[in-house]
Amino acid sequence: MVSSVTQPDKPQGRKRILLPTPIGKWAEDNRLNIYKPASVNHPSFLENLQSLGLDIILVFSFGQILSEQLLSIPKLGCINIHTSLLPKYRGASPICAAIMAGDPYTGISIMQMEKGLDSGPVYQQFEVRISNNIYAHELELQLANLAADKICDSIINIVNAKLEAVAQDNTNASYAKKIKKEDGFVVWSRDAKDIERQVRAYSNWPGAWFLLEMQNKPGKKIIITEASVKEYNSKLNHPPGTIIQADKSGWTIACGANALSINKLIPEGKREMTSDEFLTGNPITIERRI
Repeated sequence: MVSSVTQPDKPQGRKRILLPTPIGKWAEDNRLNIYKPASVNHPSFLENLQSLGLDIILVFSFGQILSEQLLSIPKLGCINIHTSLLPKYRGASPICAAIMAGDPYTGISIMQMEKGLDSGPVYQQFEVRISNNIYAHELELQLANLAADKICDSIINIVNAKLEAVAQDNTNASYAKKIKKEDGFVVWSRDAKDIERQVRAYSNWPGAWFLLEMQNKPGKKIIITEASVKEYNSKLNHPPGTIIQADKSGWTIACGANALSINKLIPEGKREMTSDEFLTGNPITIERRI
């Protein structure tokens, strides 16, 4: 018997209508047995799982920590799809971390779960190249499609003992912490190349953002949704955060190294627009600092 476990339905939209997760919706549409526990570690739910006589549990993007008791229930253990080439980027945000670091490659790891954080032995890994202009939501979809293409064969081979899990080298482990809202704040003293990667890495949430004061009013939040790096003549000696261009040809800001051109943005309370559209309604003088 195949069953699905997902997060409880959550209120969404202005009317706060309870809607299932994408996995929940798919399971309902395909008439699968489905569970939506507030906690998978609750004794009553664990007792229910134990009664099912499970062979294997597949976990991906679940959002709850599995207890040792739960991990021990299936005969062949719990298998996780992790979106990095372990032991690199264990933790909550491996896709963001790979883009932020400017890594040329990432991938997925199909691993045996254990008590430690993404520290279990790995059955298989599949690598993909990270293009220079890819956004986190695009890379996430690419890795999701890769996982969907590979996981069935991997599970069959695990069940038939054709794959052996290999222990990770803990000395090479690195961690990708959970993203916070303040991680998106743009620090102009950094290299523009780092900020441009920040724009792409945090495209899902929280976005790369800064505050802009207009007409002596409190700073309004600006989320940069598309940017590019421009070489900048440091001899001009503009401090980081100085606006060096703001016209129909572009909106460019000096950084600690190079300069960043803002191509598209979302002003607070507004829709996404080009920098030209924004500057038409919000003229900005050059030489001022953000």
